Amino acid sequence: MEEFSKSNNRYLVGDSKLYAEATAPTLNKIQYITRVPSTLNLENEYVDKALKAPNLWHKGSEGYKLQEFAVECYGIEDQRWIVVYSDQARIRSEKALKKEIAKENERIEKELFHLQAQRFSCETDAKQELKLLSKKWKYHQISNEQITPIKCHEKRGRPKSEAPKKYEWQINAQVTLDQQFVDKILDERSCFVLSTNVSTSELPTNDVLVGYKGQDKTEKGFAFLKSPDFFASSLFLKKPSRIDGLLMIMVLSLLVYSIAQRRLRNKLVLLKSTLPNQINQPVQNPTMRWIFQLFEGINYVTLIIGDVTTKIIEGMNTLRSRVIELLSPNVQAIYKNSAAGVDQCRFNFSIS
Repeated sequence: MEEFSKSNNRYLVGDSKLYAEATAPTLNKIQYITRVPSTLNLENEYVDKALKAPNLWHKGSEGYKLQEFAVECYGIEDQRWIVVYSDQARIRSEKALKKEIAKENERIEKELFHLQAQRFSCETDAKQELKLLSKKWKYHQISNEQITPIKCHEKRGRPKSEAPKKYEWQINAQVTLDQQFVDKILDERSCFVLSTNVSTSELPTNDVLVGYKGQDKTEKGFAFLKSPDFFASSLFLKKPSRIDGLLMIMVLSLLVYSIAQRRLRNKLVLLKSTLPNQINQPVQNPTMRWIFQLFEGINYVTLIIGDVTTKIIEGMNTLRSRVIELLSPNVQAIYKNSAAGVDQCRFNFSIS
């Protein structure tokens, strides 16, 4: 969840959990952008409506098509729904769908193998059993079925010449992929729906998508906070006031982290410069986490030589100095004595 600012307005941006009947009264009081849950029947209806009107799509940013509708849901006023078709979502869905189809096909082959080994007392029973099996299939349908009568004796053992005979029935079937249904599912999975109560004049349709996608930057930051390196999971707090305090510290840390990362990347782009990444390849978008790792081994040292006390930063090298030059003057001021520290580190010292 994040705030997306445009034209001096602020909008609350959240994922599908934000859009629910319980949160509707709150959403009525604020401006928001959120995704509509795919489990909502009304969402499926509007996706189908958009897919049935291919001429009404208008092009969004690269790889996206959009259609907008005025919708009444949960009593939220002035609500706009934007059905978004994504080429990237279609590519992901194709891969997932191929796996689902292959898995179902494998299961069907086993079911038909066991079915043809069975014997039925009449044709109706054989067809009914095949029908029950086919109801479980999602992507396949029966293309051909063949029922064969098999003559057999009524009793087991060696039959007498005049023993009566009867017929049992065996069924074989072939299946084909229901391509029309597969295409329909693929189209539906390529779409998602966004909801907002901000007017079109303040927030055009394309900007709704831009605002929603912007939450990815915040989510990456919280992924960093959830990392074991942050040690948040090792803390146990019982009092609500302390939990609030920890959240405040975590969000403030994320703010500082994000600002530092953004400034560093912007400076690299401005100077057309690069820094080596984890595999020593030049990049202009290093993460601040990687920069922190580059600075492991830096020591703040107090040198005591006779009556003279000198405080230096020990451990600087060419790469670390380059990073410092790319950051703000305040950061550079902290490391201003680093060059002296490199020259003086051969003396005896104590770490304070």
